[in-house]
Amino acid sequence: MAQPMEGVEPVGSFQQTDFEDFSPLITELVKYADKIGESFDNAELNKRICSVLFKRVNDAAGEVKILRQLKDDYSLFFKKRENYPNFYGFVKTIEKIKTFIMDVSQLQGAHKFFDKYRSSEFSMDKIFRNHIDDFEKYADALNNASDGRLNFGKSKDDQKIKDEEAISKDMQDIENVI
Repeated sequence: MAQPMEGVEPVGSFQQTDFEDFSPLITELVKYADKIGESFDNAELNKRICSVLFKRVNDAAGEVKILRQLKDDYSLFFKKRENYPNFYGFVKTIEKIKTFIMDVSQLQGAHKFFDKYRSSEFSMDKIFRNHIDDFEKYADALNNASDGRLNFGKSKDDQKIKDEEAISKDMQDIENVI
């Protein structure tokens, strides 16, 4: 399991979960979504892929805010112990997306990013796709856990085509800049 976030207990320490266990994760997710929004607003490069990721995270943050506001209506969601590791993984994925967007959206960060990963198997397009896959895996698990009452951002098949167009065009653009 990934390193616990500051102030967040690992799931193994709980016999049963409730809203209070999820609350620090909800706070972190909303904070990351806000940072992603700021980075997107100030993006100099790779605006298409930043847009794709921003939209997903922004939609998920909206659902999380609903979950927080209507916590009594979703008490069963919070009580299901198995939802905690999925929610934790979802927040960690969004944290990685935040870091990725911060790296690839600015010229200075993009130079550092491409110097580091140019000869690596972890190219920008692979990292982008991994983030999308991880996001959708956790979103799907959380959507199922809410019995379809919430949509944490699972995309439709037509979105995958748009994702590929975004990464392809941004990769072409970045080669011209760097």
